[in-house]
Amino acid sequence: MYEAHAFDRTPTGPIVAFELFLLAFSGFTLYWLWKNEKKGAQRFFLAAGGLFIHQFFTSPMWHNYKLGWWSYLYQDISWISTFAWASLIMWTLTLVDRFRANWPDWKRFPVYLAVLAPAALVYEAILLKLGVSGYSPEVQQAISGRTLLGTPVETFVYVPVFMALVVSFTKYWSFYIMSKPVIPLRHRPWVRSFAITLVSVLLFEITVEPMVQNVGFPAWSYIFHDITLVLTGAWIVLTWLAINLVDKFFIHFSLRGKFLAYLGVVFAGVLPAEIWLIASGHRVYGPSTVSAFTGLHVPWTLVPVEVVFGIPLYFALILSFVKYWEIILDNK
Repeated sequence: MYEAHAFDRTPTGPIVAFELFLLAFSGFTLYWLWKNEKKGAQRFFLAAGGLFIHQFFTSPMWHNYKLGWWSYLYQDISWISTFAWASLIMWTLTLVDRFRANWPDWKRFPVYLAVLAPAALVYEAILLKLGVSGYSPEVQQAISGRTLLGTPVETFVYVPVFMALVVSFTKYWSFYIMSKPVIPLRHRPWVRSFAITLVSVLLFEITVEPMVQNVGFPAWSYIFHDITLVLTGAWIVLTWLAINLVDKFFIHFSLRGKFLAYLGVVFAGVLPAEIWLIASGHRVYGPSTVSAFTGLHVPWTLVPVEVVFGIPLYFALILSFVKYWEIILDNK
């Protein structure tokens, strides 16, 4: 049943005022980037695109209510809020890159997060105070109930991971739109690649864990709530193999071509697995996630079409993270 569209969109005066502030902030950011940064506007929309991908995939976990009918792009995803997040990200990237231009990319990355995380937490606290943000019952059940600075303590883990994925997506695709030379390695560092992939998949799995339950796996395989080594390990190995095999045998492909090939290989492996997992009862989506589904399924399967679209979105962020880190370590 498609229920995710049924929520309160009526804004209060303070919410409208805050939205106007966000629009002014985003408009100024976009104008400044357009005037002062090479392909700054394109990079702004890259950041917004990465944010939308994450928001689309994780939207059943949280709510954005009372922002007015004009604000919503898809279900309760607000384009005004997305642009505000993108502005925070772009100011952080721009300022850190300018003031630490002599630092290598891998050294700047934790600085991005150190600047972004407090700003993001303040922003989230404001949204909670205004009554805009909220969390699904599954998330509320998963969190401890302890708060810090007006937000759940788990937010202090979620926000850096979320930002790390979106920043990596933005920086990775910036290589493409800015035509930066990326020198591929003929001899792949497979072990290092596996370690980066493991970190990327595991962290993302932890942040989206309330959306779906993994049922019926061996007891020894559960490492955090219902995250199982069997399934998470399979995604890690599949992603790792996709990246390394494409990079080895299609070294002449462009950055965009390789990325599409990574996604194609991963999608070809994950979709049949997801079909089987759902049919066998090993994969059970939570009520909030199910309520966001349209009710349409892949023909002759129990797989919602949203899951089919969600697979490439999920892995687009993971692949961007892995490849960004490989590139900055390979091209020091």
